[in-house]
Amino acid sequence: LDAPREAPKLLVRGTKLWSPSWDRFGGLWVLDQQPAGTKVYFIDGAGKHAITVAGLGLRRILELAVSADGTRMAMITQEPDQPARLELGLVKTEPIEIGTPDEPQRSVRPVSITSPSPVAPQLDPAVDVAWADTQQLVVLIGDADPDQVQPYQPYQVGIDGRMPEQLGPVPAGVPVSVAASAAAPVLVGTKDGKIYRLPAPDTLALTRSWEFLTEGRRPAY
Repeated sequence: LDAPREAPKLLVRGTKLWSPSWDRFGGLWVLDQQPAGTKVYFIDGAGKHAITVAGLGLRRILELAVSADGTRMAMITQEPDQPARLELGLVKTEPIEIGTPDEPQRSVRPVSITSPSPVAPQLDPAVDVAWADTQQLVVLIGDADPDQVQPYQPYQVGIDGRMPEQLGPVPAGVPVSVAASAAAPVLVGTKDGKIYRLPAPDTLALTRSWEFLTEGRRPAY
């Protein structure tokens, strides 16, 4: 992004690369949506590594978002002829090697995603997902009724399965993507190329309203 100082570096090639997600250690996760099925790759300083997703069956992964600590993976998956749903899996790593005085901390490389299980299945179908903090997700949910004026709504969902909280309708446009962070406002991107943000909670206000931020698509932190 800073062209005069650093040239872009090619990290990976694929058929349809999608949903890049960084963890706080600098590891990059990305989907490759191939005709024969979805591939998940993890990219670090040593290159590209294929990640096995156990128990996926016939489901395809449409979106993914790794938690900041790299231990859990939020995924939107879809089985043929079924609505897409939000699932949460555990990231399994290779055995940890003990550090040395010269290298006290060693990077831990993930090798698989295990135990995928549905989160808030009553909200299916799911469209996009992002981590709000270590315990909460922001999920864009599609309404089962196609005649709804606003077919997609953002929700905040706890990974422990507690009651989802609706974040309120976006004032204009059809939301198609979400972005979240523990230290920044929730963002949504709309189909017509606009980005809205949800201000932080105000103890004096009973409700929060989405604000137009800028033109753009697929916001991310």
